[in-house]
Amino acid sequence: MDLLFSVLTKCLPCFPDLSSPSVTINGTKYRILRLLGEGGFSYVYLVSQKNNPNNLYALKKIRCPYGGNDATFTNAMREIRSYHRFAESRTPYIIHTIDESVVNENDGSRTFYILLPYFERSLQDVINFNVLNSVTMEEEEVLKIFIGVLRGVQAMHKYQRRGTSAGAETDDDEHDIMLPDNDDDSIAEATELSELCPFAHRDIKPANVMLSAEGLPVLVDLGSCSKARVNIENRQQALILTEFAQEHCTLPYRAPELLDVASNAEITESTDIWSLGCLLYSCCFGFSPFEKLEIEQGANLNLAISQGKYEIPNDLRGFSPELMEIIKSCLKLDHKERPNRGELMEGWNDCPDIMLQSNSSSASVGSRSKRRTPRAFSANSSQSSVSQEPVVVARVFTADELRQAKKDAEDYVDSGSFKPEEKTFVVDRLINVFDTLEEKHQQFVAKIVDGLLKKQTKPAQLKTEVLAYMMANSGVSSWAVGLRKFVEMQ
Repeated sequence: MDLLFSVLTKCLPCFPDLSSPSVTINGTKYRILRLLGEGGFSYVYLVSQKNNPNNLYALKKIRCPYGGNDATFTNAMREIRSYHRFAESRTPYIIHTIDESVVNENDGSRTFYILLPYFERSLQDVINFNVLNSVTMEEEEVLKIFIGVLRGVQAMHKYQRRGTSAGAETDDDEHDIMLPDNDDDSIAEATELSELCPFAHRDIKPANVMLSAEGLPVLVDLGSCSKARVNIENRQQALILTEFAQEHCTLPYRAPELLDVASNAEITESTDIWSLGCLLYSCCFGFSPFEKLEIEQGANLNLAISQGKYEIPNDLRGFSPELMEIIKSCLKLDHKERPNRGELMEGWNDCPDIMLQSNSSSASVGSRSKRRTPRAFSANSSQSSVSQEPVVVARVFTADELRQAKKDAEDYVDSGSFKPEEKTFVVDRLINVFDTLEEKHQQFVAKIVDGLLKKQTKPAQLKTEVLAYMMANSGVSSWAVGLRKFVEMQ
């Protein structure tokens, strides 16, 4: 039936009665407009409310031919649990469900319907456009996407099962209204490494990062999401996880430890860090690092990944060496050498969502790239950690000059035709706290203000310096995001 509908919607678009059947979910009727994608036992449709056709959604339909006694059913339940689990974090960087239902069919099979927000484009769509039109993303846009995805990953990696603290509830895996109390994450039944219960997405790739109307990246397809930290204790567990990875983790973005899981392996959320490195590389060069090697040199994909063999092009397309160092740090063959999400997020935790939103609907696609990457991952550094010495400020401002810099910044904000929320943000985060900052931080602020207002330094370079300072100095992000916004208000 789904295949027939796919043919009808493509061949008979002028017959609405044929091309627009409907489905009812928990009493609400939706009109099916067209097929968006399919894979295995699942189909994704574009639908609209029958009573409100302007409201568009993505409807995922999963067929379980053997009812509740097969892997398809288990995987569908895992996916729904993941949507519920991370909805608690209220992060805009992970997709959430709008509604879902399970239908018991007459033949004994079951069908899941999962109603999700509809996004017009994915990060993969943007990358494909760039490749076809020989254009490159701005480095600032690459960083915005990377930070947003990191925030979604952070919500997964920091997850703590309700019930680990006194008086708290148990996890959704143990109390699900659609199943008896059990946990179907069989691959995670090995010994956990921590009292926390971090989860890993396991399939981070550009096609699983959608871009909202505001330009925020949103992690989707949580069917691969599972408990992150497991000890593999025998060959059977290793085979189970290897098979899971083959089914759920896209090869060009799959961590090497998931290719052929060892019997004594320690698997952690660092598998996502590897995928993030591949995703960042794709944003810069159009393909994952191992796909690029396969396309250009005919390399064996499995072998290249298992050996960590890839190349950074000589032509960086304007991207900074510092950005390349972030990629290299994520693609360490030994998972223990990769930075954790905390190290990657340092300096951006307090960055407001409005700073990550694109300035226009096409802002993710640019004609040239600019060097705007934190210097914490310097090309001369042998470490991936962000805990480095503070950035040195060349000029030393006197006490009077520091006070004048604060006044100049305040006057600049008051005189400009800026949005009220931007003014409030800069005043609250930067100007009002300036006098409480350590002198070295005041010196840095004065340097940025002086360079901007006297037009001695390009704003793009100043933003790079601010990001570098945030990455190299812990505990400064609360006011440094205000300084970065101040630079962007020029």
